[in-house]
Amino acid sequence: MRSLVTRTVAAVLAAVVLTPAVRAADEDLAMVPGDAAGFVHLRVADIWKHDMMQAMRDIVQGAGPKALAAFEKQVYPSPSTIERATVILLPPKDDREPPTIVSVIRFSVAIDAWKLRKLYVPNAVETKVDGKSVYIDKQLDVGLHFVDDKHLLIGPGPMVAAFLSRPVVLKGGITPAVEAAAKGMAVVAAVNVRALPIPPQAFEQVPENLRPLLKADRITMTMDLKDAAPVIALRANYGGEKMVAEAEEALKDAVKIAKTLMTQPKLQFEKALYEKENDGPRPVNELPQILGSLAGLGAISQANQLLDNLPIKRDGNDLMVSATIPKEFSMVAGVYPVALGLMLPAVQKVREAAARAKSSNNLKQLAIAFHAYHDVNGKMPTNVYDKNGKAMLSWRVHLLPYVEQDNLYKQFKLDEPWDSDNNKKLIEKMPKVFEVPNARATEVGKTFYQGFTCAKGTSPRSWFINDPAARTSFANITDGTSNSIMIVEAAEAVEWTKPADVVYDPKKDVPKLGGHSSGGFSVAMGDGSVRFIRDTIAQTALKAAITIDGGEVENID
Repeated sequence: MRSLVTRTVAAVLAAVVLTPAVRAADEDLAMVPGDAAGFVHLRVADIWKHDMMQAMRDIVQGAGPKALAAFEKQVYPSPSTIERATVILLPPKDDREPPTIVSVIRFSVAIDAWKLRKLYVPNAVETKVDGKSVYIDKQLDVGLHFVDDKHLLIGPGPMVAAFLSRPVVLKGGITPAVEAAAKGMAVVAAVNVRALPIPPQAFEQVPENLRPLLKADRITMTMDLKDAAPVIALRANYGGEKMVAEAEEALKDAVKIAKTLMTQPKLQFEKALYEKENDGPRPVNELPQILGSLAGLGAISQANQLLDNLPIKRDGNDLMVSATIPKEFSMVAGVYPVALGLMLPAVQKVREAAARAKSSNNLKQLAIAFHAYHDVNGKMPTNVYDKNGKAMLSWRVHLLPYVEQDNLYKQFKLDEPWDSDNNKKLIEKMPKVFEVPNARATEVGKTFYQGFTCAKGTSPRSWFINDPAARTSFANITDGTSNSIMIVEAAEAVEWTKPADVVYDPKKDVPKLGGHSSGGFSVAMGDGSVRFIRDTIAQTALKAAITIDGGEVENID
């Protein structure tokens, strides 16, 4: 329970700089750096007290005074003392580092720092960062910093430390959104789009007429609870009058598309509801279908009415829309922002787990392709070399026919280098199997899936060797295929057709790997299995797994 609470709370994030435009009473908002990539600010206490949460409050109160008292005794700090929570996303220092995510929780009463540490991070070790105490529990991967007796900074240990060590940035792209949050909005979520490492190919599937919407510099969403009915507003800032005008037209097109998309489900609901209306009462097993159809038609009607009356306005270079949430939906609107703040870490974990699963599947496919190539050719795929022994194309090109990419393989000129006029045009056609999910943004056609390559004469040697005469087969893997790494998630991306991999030198530390999943990186072993190796692995154990004929076998799990 403590671990769950810790990980749930350890997900609402924070910062370390003072923003003069923010009132002194808003210490938590004053901690948001001006160059943050984004933040979510929740006035938890205000949301809980609003009319839209009445039904939820009734449910909790229904447990009775005795049950509530027992609950309060067993949870520290009491949820009722949480006033606000701010989730902050900071951009990475460079393209090799993940973004920093931390949280600041503001309480209405003073919290006992010693008690909280002993309860939730019992094995924490105190570390000083620029004179500030950070308590890091490596087992739970949690770091705490007590800003004062009412403000707690929390998140993954290394991220809290990195956050506190950042240079102070008072003003920046996110500052207007922070100032909006200080005006008392119950919910403010903002993204500084320019600070995000968005790859060029990210919007390829977006229709051309909608792309102007995606060119915003900053996007801010607010929820105002000053009246009985919550009002949600969205504001997008653009770089000039022309851009905001194009975005306005794109938004109008998006509204039309949204209405069109609702036509088909509406017809399906109507068919289910009306096709037997004259046959009398339905059997009990058909009641859920017609009840669902009735609710679906009602929801579509509400949505259409909302879209028909959606106020689209321009304010300088800002494009704005707002909508009043109908009373019947107000409870959902109230629960959602609170759940969003509390579930952000869980969502992040789920997304990361999904990305790891996808990467494992990619590595599995590549490993199977290796074995299929070996079955056909009697050797492992290697780089393509010219007559002078210079590498021209990557081994990844040789795998194409074995990952259902035979047509692409036939477009390559194998007697030309990867950057020849013909071959360089194929870089952008990199198959999805070479894309590492959840990886940081990189150029089109670059991959992090690489092998370990060593110089000719290296002993013990890695799976790949920079030698055109080398002929590696399973017979050469004397350490055992289950003990030898074939493919790894590298830290640096390379053009997938370029004969470039992670260089292995037994006299040096292994270059940095991974960086796409917290805690480690995935590898494909020679037997086709996929393993996740922790960042904390010893160099000796990692080197033993890299080599194929060293006679050393160590546990890498």
